[in-house]
This record gives sequence, C-alpha cells and structure tokens, in this order.
Amino acid sequence: EEILDREAKSWHGQDFGWEWFKEHGIMVWSRDVDERYPGRFIKARVPVYLEHFVQRREELEGVLREMCLDWDTSDYDPLPQWMPCKAFEQIQRGEIDAIGVHYKLPYTYGAQGNANPWINELCDKLPHSYGVLINTRLAQQKDIKDGDVIWLESPVKKVKAVARVTQMVHPEVVGIAGHAGHWASGKPLSKGKGVNFNGLLPYDFDHIDLLTTATDFCAPLKVRKAEG
Repeated sequence: EEILDREAKSWHGQDFGWEWFKEHGIMVWSRDVDERYPGRFIKARVPVYLEHFVQRREELEGVLREMCLDWDTSDYDPLPQWMPCKAFEQIQRGEIDAIGVHYKLPYTYGAQGNANPWINELCDKLPHSYGVLINTRLAQQKDIKDGDVIWLESPVKKVKAVARVTQMVHPEVVGIAGHAGHWASGKPLSKGKGVNFNGLLPYDFDHIDLLTTATDFCAPLKVRKAEG
C-alpha cells in the first residue's frame, strides 16, 4: 500500500494518495484536445534511411568473424523492407490453418485492464472481447459456427476458445485480443477468460527478431471444432 500511495501521489498530487482512492474509487477530470489525441499535435520527423544500421552491421560482422559464429545480419538493412514471418511461409505451404494475430481492445488497458470489475463487465457483455475472431470462410471450411468452442493449437500450446465468426479479419487470420487468458489466483474476475495470446508463440532463434530480440508475433495455428 505504501508503494501504491507513492505512485498515486506522484501522478495526481499529495492530496490524492491510496487512502483517497480507497474512499472515492476513481478520479474523473476533463481532458483537452491535445490530451485526447496527442499524436496529432506532435511535431516530429520520421527517418526513412537508417544510416547507423550500416555501421552497426559492419561492427557486428567483425565480432562474428572473431568468434567464428554464423549469424543472419540481413535485418540491418538501412531501408525499410517487408520480411515474412515463419507462420506466413507455413500457411503458404499449407502446413497450418491460420496465423494467430494480436489486437487491442479500445476499452481495456495493457494486460491488467480486464481485472478491473467495470472493464471485465464490458468484456463479458461484448462477445468479441473474450472470444477469438475467425473469418467466415475459414469457419465454413472447419464447420464452425459463431459461439462454438474450438481448439487452437500452436507448436507450443493447445487451448480452447470461443469462436466469433466475422468478416472483420482476413480469411487466413485468427484475431486474439491481447488482454485475456489470465491465470493468476490474484485476478479472480478475469482468471480463465479468453485466450493468452503470448502462450501460443514459439520462442526460439527462428521466431525472434535478430536485431532487437523481439518475439515474432505471428502464432502458427491449427484450428478445429471441439467435440462434445
């Protein structure tokens, strides 16, 4: 509680600590246009040619030669380019049914949002929140109807989900809201609701960005209707 008290006062001032929030619950204030839409008012330049990538690649290649290591440095291209993920290549070869992709719900915040009772209530009432989005074409191929329980199977995990059949996603994609699938006992409201997207992701050298070590956010999935 001391940590929360310090955090609350840091954000809102000395009069609004943890005790104030325990009594009042929430704080409401008016925001101006700049606060609501900050991106519109930021004056910035976006670089197109990242010249420092060339120098970093040369430095890295020197280290790799000294250590006798084989390492892919193609990501150090100073110009933007499209590089397909492993799941894209798999679906082109017909090895998987769909690529699981992550998206954000506008009424939740981070990975903690739906542990809030109000937001959890919204998620319960809006069926796409805890369900997964499946295109009509893929649903027809798999004999899946809206509201059916289905299996999503990646190379590392197999989970049950509720199908929400829609035209809002690509036929080769399953959309999974990135706020669900909580498992901790300290989150009783949101525990066990929805799908933990991160748990479906393979994590090895073939599925990370070798420049930043970021995880490949394409989940290779096999999809089928759950029996019974």
